[in-house]
Amino acid sequence: MFARTVVVLFAVGPLAHAGPPIPTVLVPHVRDPVDKSYVKMIKGMDRFERDRALAPAAVLRFRLLPRLPGTTLAGVTLRVAGQRVSLPLALAADHSFVLPRSAEALRDNAAVLANRKSDAMTWRAWVQTPGLAAGTRRLGDLRLECRVGMDAGAFGMTAGVFVSIFGFGVRARNPELALSPLL
Repeated sequence: MFARTVVVLFAVGPLAHAGPPIPTVLVPHVRDPVDKSYVKMIKGMDRFERDRALAPAAVLRFRLLPRLPGTTLAGVTLRVAGQRVSLPLALAADHSFVLPRSAEALRDNAAVLANRKSDAMTWRAWVQTPGLAAGTRRLGDLRLECRVGMDAGAFGMTAGVFVSIFGFGVRARNPELALSPLL
């Protein structure tokens, strides 16, 4: 008799608790996300304005780069986030973006966040004079890009940089992170 009662209770139990569906919780954040200090990136933008004479017609953007070959950047989203501010950033098809100036984000000590883990991608400053042939970079653009990247903390320093500068026999894991060859 006891065994039949238990079976009946288990069989009826799920039906007795049928009610409104349990709400689903969506966690849109990533543990250990790629992030950069908004304040530091603005310092890089200030450097761009201060040293504009190196590349008078150039445009400053920041580019996302995969850390390893084969890593896709499809679906990446960016935002400036702090305690009281959240500004979405538009990402171009080449995975670059322009960082807007926001007094509120500066006061809030905000960060620029991506929806990817820090080991998946990085970013660096990108200074480019429009109208040049594909694959062509001006030396002034590269010098200013380096200065902006150092001030902004957005300089993809990898072994590839040292290979191109010093000729060491080490290869970068991602060639895009190395400096472009100057011809």
